[in-house]
Amino acid sequence: MFTLRKPASGRLLSSLMALAAVSVALLSCEPTPSGPVCAFGEPRPIFTDSMGPVVEHTFNANGQEASEEVLFSNGQKVMIFQQGCDTLIQEFRFPLPAEPNPVSPRYRATQAMEQFAYLAGVDPKLNSLSLWTVQLTAGRDTLPLGQPLPLGQGLSIALDAISGDTEDMLIVTLQGAAPSK
Repeated sequence: MFTLRKPASGRLLSSLMALAAVSVALLSCEPTPSGPVCAFGEPRPIFTDSMGPVVEHTFNANGQEASEEVLFSNGQKVMIFQQGCDTLIQEFRFPLPAEPNPVSPRYRATQAMEQFAYLAGVDPKLNSLSLWTVQLTAGRDTLPLGQPLPLGQGLSIALDAISGDTEDMLIVTLQGAAPSK
């Protein structure tokens, strides 16, 4: 099992991660006007067409599930799948050029760090995404692929990849429970 190495300011980092999860949730959910009351509300887009480097953007919601696809001016793409009511799960999928040889989990964590650093810089509203880069940096040497890593305060992150002949799919899953009332 992976143990997250926390710097001396570990409590601060944990608090920042909780804030990041809440802020990403707030970016992507809104209150439900009717029906069951969900802590995270109805899904809404994380990105918008008006964000500088966004070239193409689609968003589809169906109840508490949503999908979003974004193409950026540098050719980078991301697909985001959201689901949940009292626990929010956001899966970020990044298509990347295929690697000719098997790669280490550390390499995949570095790729994920680069992707989240880019996403955080797309718009000031998305700065909180850079906090996931901090967690990936702290755990990149021992982060197992395909297994959720509990971060405390109801948060977890999982890293996985699907290898293909011409394209690999890097998958980062963020999960967070609604704060206790």
